[in-house]
Amino acid sequence: MACLDARYKGHGANPTEGAMQSKHTLLGLLQACTSLKQAQQTHCQMITKNLASETILLNKLLSFCAISDDGCLDYACTIFSRTDQPSVLMWNVMIRGHSLYNKPEQTLFFFKGMQQAGLSPNNYTYPFLLKSCALLSETKHGEGIHGHAVKSGFELDIFVSSALLHLYASSERMESAELLFVKMPIRNVVSWTTMIAGYAHCGKGADAIRVFKEMQVNNIHPNHVTLVSVLAACALTGDLEMGRFIHGYVRRSGMQTVTALETALLDMYAKCGRLDVSRELFNEMPDKNVISWNAIIGAYNQARQHKEAVRLFYRMRLHNIKPDKVTFSGILTACAHLGDGGLGQAIHAYVTKSNFNTCGALGTALIDMYSKLGDTDSAVQIFHSISHKDAFTWTAMIAGLAMHGQGKGALDLFEEMLREGVHPDEVTYMAVLSACSHAGLIQKGCEYFDCMTTLHRIQPTEEHYGCLADLLSRAGLLEEAERLVESIPVKPNVAIYTALLSGCRIYRNADLAQRITKKIVELKPERAGVHVLLSNVYAREGRWQGVKLARKVMKEKRIKKYPGWSSIIRDADRL
Repeated sequence: MACLDARYKGHGANPTEGAMQSKHTLLGLLQACTSLKQAQQTHCQMITKNLASETILLNKLLSFCAISDDGCLDYACTIFSRTDQPSVLMWNVMIRGHSLYNKPEQTLFFFKGMQQAGLSPNNYTYPFLLKSCALLSETKHGEGIHGHAVKSGFELDIFVSSALLHLYASSERMESAELLFVKMPIRNVVSWTTMIAGYAHCGKGADAIRVFKEMQVNNIHPNHVTLVSVLAACALTGDLEMGRFIHGYVRRSGMQTVTALETALLDMYAKCGRLDVSRELFNEMPDKNVISWNAIIGAYNQARQHKEAVRLFYRMRLHNIKPDKVTFSGILTACAHLGDGGLGQAIHAYVTKSNFNTCGALGTALIDMYSKLGDTDSAVQIFHSISHKDAFTWTAMIAGLAMHGQGKGALDLFEEMLREGVHPDEVTYMAVLSACSHAGLIQKGCEYFDCMTTLHRIQPTEEHYGCLADLLSRAGLLEEAERLVESIPVKPNVAIYTALLSGCRIYRNADLAQRITKKIVELKPERAGVHVLLSNVYAREGRWQGVKLARKVMKEKRIKKYPGWSSIIRDADRL
């Protein structure tokens, strides 16, 4: 026995000390892991040394596999499934891992498992749960987690409340977000930014700017993410003054080198009507990425300077910037307006060759381009090739068929859209009413107009009333069209009156034309087409004094009627 003790002493071989040394060695190996293979090798050593159930080692291994970029979530799931009585920390790691991998259903599955195991979540559990709920289209899961957080006393924890704000803001439930925001005892820059971004995202630019002003009053310094969101709000509202204020703040704070911020600035100036400043900022940018190029191309498209948008695309390629889906969507839009079928087909070929997914905006842009080029067969072919069609895709195809006189096909497609459970929006109904108008389907058009307001709760705009007035006028129901215009809750614009006037020209109703003319003159239209139409109505009735008056107004206002024209796009024109 003494000899045995001596041998242990001679080798420093106390079994407890040996286990501790192994534990520390393995912990060091796990902390130094840079690949899944290394983690698996260390896991094997944990098993052979009978240390696989050591909490500190198991936590570290599980965290690496579930959270690290070099890990493997499936391997983490295997480790977790073989662990007896996982701790709250382990459950949190699995919840966080599935959240980072954007697997919301599995995240909620692990949360339910945690509850079934009799363990209570903590303030580290809820943020990742709520992030996953924000990815789900239904809000009931998030509301359930919110209720659970309230019962657990974590609702006003800074991390939990910030995650709740993000949940409600991302789902455009800004009233709920505002209520929570007011209750928060501590509001940091992340909280304020979430509110600003939420309002900007759902199109409430004025509210976003209001919150930003309150943020300044509370002496909270914005970061570049805050300012990007405020600039987006300025672009929405056309608030050039606030946009310039932000620009000055960016210069004073030295943040102008942040590419995302520079891009937001040029986008803001373009949407506020200062394309010249936008281009100047773009030219001065030291580091232009694909987002910057997309923004300036989009700015020229918005300003209807489509040739320059195409030139910028070619310059982008010369700078070896690889285009993405947004780039191609922008260029296809330019091609559609320019009638540049050659470039459009080349872009389509590039998209096909590069295996880009044509679901979403890119597929919609392709459909819209071919429709405007008159190639509805290609548009239909692309439409049917898209596996996941959203409301924009359906709308583009319906509008494409409608604009080429295929009213019945457009309406059949709309009915199919409804059967597929896709909810139409106001633009969809514009296309549908236009199809009814050109096909002379009066009853159908009126039925769809009623469905828009009663079934889909869409508030009609001036454009919708204009389509309905055009439908009735084309069918010769001029009195009904006049009553409609007089009864609508919005103030009729020139386009609505023009629709009636067109009907008066077709059906020779000079008395109604005279009444409508007075309404149009009050609106002081600047478009030549309205005045020419007035002149034609008078001419058809032989009222030459009216013709003379209409032409005189055009001359006094210096309004010119330009003849129709066609264009041929050459390669040299694009450069």
